[in-house]
Amino acid sequence: MFYENQTMKEVLQDKTIETVKDLLFPPNFFDWIYEDKITPKVLSESFKGVGNYAERFNFLKTHIEAGDITRDKIYSPSEIESDKTKENVQVLKYKNSSSKKIAVIIPGGGYSDVCSYSEGFPIAQEMWERGYNCFVLYYRVFPRAYMPNPIEDVARAMKYIIENYSELYISDYLLMGFSAGGHLAGIWATKQGYPRYNLPKPKFLSLTYPVIDLSLKKGVTRANCLGENCSEEEVKKYSVHTNVDENYPETYLWQGRNDQCISFENSLIMDKALTENNVKHKYVVYDDTCHGFGAGKGTCAEGWIDDMLKFFNENNRE
Repeated sequence: MFYENQTMKEVLQDKTIETVKDLLFPPNFFDWIYEDKITPKVLSESFKGVGNYAERFNFLKTHIEAGDITRDKIYSPSEIESDKTKENVQVLKYKNSSSKKIAVIIPGGGYSDVCSYSEGFPIAQEMWERGYNCFVLYYRVFPRAYMPNPIEDVARAMKYIIENYSELYISDYLLMGFSAGGHLAGIWATKQGYPRYNLPKPKFLSLTYPVIDLSLKKGVTRANCLGENCSEEEVKKYSVHTNVDENYPETYLWQGRNDQCISFENSLIMDKALTENNVKHKYVVYDDTCHGFGAGKGTCAEGWIDDMLKFFNENNRE
């Protein structure tokens, strides 16, 4: 049992948590996390929206030990041997034996890191508790994130699910993306993604404070996935809104108006593209949230996951 005021060093040295600790936080976090003053309570206060980290770690420990949560590399040994950049591409799987529904979760991180601590394993827990089998994707990041590498990682993840979990409702999968992961999820749902790999389109798409228009800002996300000297043609090719058409999946889109990391214009542009192409969608703006709030616990965005599922369910009743 983990408690709010014990050190994170103690939590991460637990034999069970230790088996996945490299998937919980980016490598550059550990020097800070191992400081004696850092506790689950400090993490909860530092990363708004995640909720109670002690409870998150207790959930992980319980379900890893029960065999419900496992990790797996998704590229074959021969694929990794021919391309070493694929070695650490993997999924953290949450098996829900009471359901066949699937949620594929892509955390953000500007294509610099995979920010599972706020948008990966906490979101998987939330979705598991709502009856989903979850797959958190750890895709290639800088300097290995140049397009189309991350898109290829999504494709390989989907092939992995199809090959190993054929009993699940693969054709009805929900794809969830956050920030730069929202960019990756968003572009996967276009002609640049699933059709190129002859894979199923997401039935439902959730985009949380996503990067949409790569021309808006020459920031880290664009540089990490396209390079510092990318062409206008590449920017257009890999911007999400320029690829939206009438076949785009049903979408739930939200962003905080006070987002200081990703321009609020991104969600406005995406809403416009979805509307112009008659794509069924819901666009939600939270006035008092910023960026990286994940599940939105303790913020005005709390409840967005239930609102998303309600929207998808109401529009897909037989």
